[in-house]
Amino acid sequence: MRRRLVVIGIALALVGAALWYFPVQSVSTGPESDSGTVFIVGLDAPLDVLGAQIPFTLHWEARSPVSVKLYVCGDHPTCTNLGLGTYITGENGTSGTLHWNGFADQYFALVSTIAGLTVNVQYPEPVIGGTLGVALIGFAGFLVVLGVLLRPPPTPVGRPTRRSKDEDVLGPDPL
Repeated sequence: MRRRLVVIGIALALVGAALWYFPVQSVSTGPESDSGTVFIVGLDAPLDVLGAQIPFTLHWEARSPVSVKLYVCGDHPTCTNLGLGTYITGENGTSGTLHWNGFADQYFALVSTIAGLTVNVQYPEPVIGGTLGVALIGFAGFLVVLGVLLRPPPTPVGRPTRRSKDEDVLGPDPL
């Protein structure tokens, strides 16, 4: 039993580490229409401790020709420093796709010349993998500690003997 708990704990720790390291593909928002000319894109990832770059893909459509530009807002989810943001990329037309790399807890603003864009953003999301990974690693640690601390079953001192039908619990009758 002890060995099984330790082995299961180690296996769960490996699975948890893999989930923590490799992100899970997801769609963050979309399709979503924005009534204004600014669409905020970002990823809030408190468990992304690895700090790896995250590839973003943004598909957009408009009813009439438009110019769209993508800016970095930093770590402000409301993009309050929009005027100070760094320009990343842009396109003109009625639809398009933008690709860029960012980090967790980093936000971006898609600015268009007209309101009412339909936007779909995709990125691999380390939050899901991170949360499951950390939970599995924690549970695995518990199982390993439990497996190490459990006592082995007591071993008998001598070889057990069989009792005959004539013996009672106290042993043979001496008389």
